[in-house]
Amino acid sequence: MIFHYLKIAFRNLCKHKTQNIISIIGLAVGLLCFCVCIYCSRFVESTDHCFANHDRIAELNLYDGKADRYFSGSPVPLAEELRTWALGETEAISSVTYPRERPYYVELSPEKTLPYELETIEIDTCYNKIFTPEMVAGHWKMASQSLNSVILSQSMAIKIFGNAESAIGKHMTLMRRLNTSPESTPKTGGIVYTIQAVMKDIPLNNSLDFMQNIDMLTVNDSEGLLQRYNMTGANTYVLLSPQTTCTDLEKQFSKRDYTYTLYGEAYTVTASSMGARLKKQGVSYLGLVTGTVGTLILLVGLINFFHFLIGSFFNRTKEYSIMKMIGCNWKQLFCLLFTQSLIVISISSILVLSGIELLGNHMNFSLPGFAMAFTSETLLIHALQYIVLLIILCVLICLSVSIRIR
Repeated sequence: MIFHYLKIAFRNLCKHKTQNIISIIGLAVGLLCFCVCIYCSRFVESTDHCFANHDRIAELNLYDGKADRYFSGSPVPLAEELRTWALGETEAISSVTYPRERPYYVELSPEKTLPYELETIEIDTCYNKIFTPEMVAGHWKMASQSLNSVILSQSMAIKIFGNAESAIGKHMTLMRRLNTSPESTPKTGGIVYTIQAVMKDIPLNNSLDFMQNIDMLTVNDSEGLLQRYNMTGANTYVLLSPQTTCTDLEKQFSKRDYTYTLYGEAYTVTASSMGARLKKQGVSYLGLVTGTVGTLILLVGLINFFHFLIGSFFNRTKEYSIMKMIGCNWKQLFCLLFTQSLIVISISSILVLSGIELLGNHMNFSLPGFAMAFTSETLLIHALQYIVLLIILCVLICLSVSIRIR
C-alpha cells in the first residue's frame, strides 16, 4: 500500500513539474531565511543564558531620585562595602569593569614577541563564584592568587599560540600606560602580565560585552580600575541565594536605610536581573525585527506552497470519486495526500539542511562594536524543529482536506 501511495504521489508531482519545483524552492528559501532570522532572535532572547547561574545573577545600580535617572555603572567600593554585611540574600558579590581594548606585546617564545590589541575585562577574585568560567587549561586558583594574572579565551589562545596548553606561563607586556595606571607607570607601559589560565570562550550573547569577543580577563591588575577606588567604570553583580529575588534584596537595602554616597550626594541602590538594562536600551527590538522579517519571508513561501498543494488536491475530485467507489475511505485518502506533501517537504528540507551546511560557518562577521557568529550545529537543530512543525501543519491540512472531500 505504501508503494502505491508513493507511485501516485510521484505521478502527480511529475504531472505539474514546473509548479512543484517552484513551490519546493520557494519553501526551501523561505525556511532557510526563517532559520537564520529566528536564530538571531533566539540569540538575543537567550542573552546571559551561557552563565550557569544566570537566573540568580542581579546587577546593582545607583538611582538618582532627584533627576529620576540611573547611573550607567557602579563604583568599585560598593561591592567592598556590601561584602562587610551579613547579607543572607546574597552568596557572592563581584565588580567587573567595562570592556576595553588594551595593547600588548605577547611572548610567543623567548626570542619572539608580537603586538596584539585585545578586548580586556578586569575582574575581581569573586568573579568565579558568580559566572563560573570553564577552564580548558591552567587553574582559576592560581590566577586569583597571582599579581597581574591573565585568563585568555580559548579562541585567542589557539590563534596566538596554536593551542591552549602552550599559552600557560607566557608573558604579555603592556605597550602603553592606561588611564587607570598609577603615576609610577611609564608612558610606554612595560608592565608584565602572566597567562595563568585559558577559559572557554564566553558566547557573544552576554551583557558583559554584548556581541563582542572577550579576548581576556585580568585578575589582581595593578594597572586596572579595581585598584583605583575613587573612580567609576564598573558593574556590580550579585549572586542571589536560592528563592531570593531582586525585590527581596532591595527590601533589605530599604530596611537598613542604605544609600551610597558619590560626589557628595547620596543615591539609592537598586537591584535588577542581569541584562535588564541591556533590554531597556533596545536590544530586544533587534530580536523583534529579525523575527518579524523571517516570519514574513516564511509566510510567502508557505502561502505559495500550500496554495498550489491544496489546489492540486481539489483538482483531483474525479480521481477521489473513483477511489471511493472501489471502497477507499477518508483515512486512505489522507495517507495518499500526506505522502505527496511529505515528499515535497522532504526535498525542501534536504535543500535547507544542505544550505546550512554550506553557509553556516561562512556567515560569521565582525565589525567595530558588533560581532555575530552562526554555528551550523545550532542552525541544524533549529531547522529540524521547524521542519517537524511544518510536517504537523501538513498533517492538519491534509486531514481537513480529506474530510472536506469526503
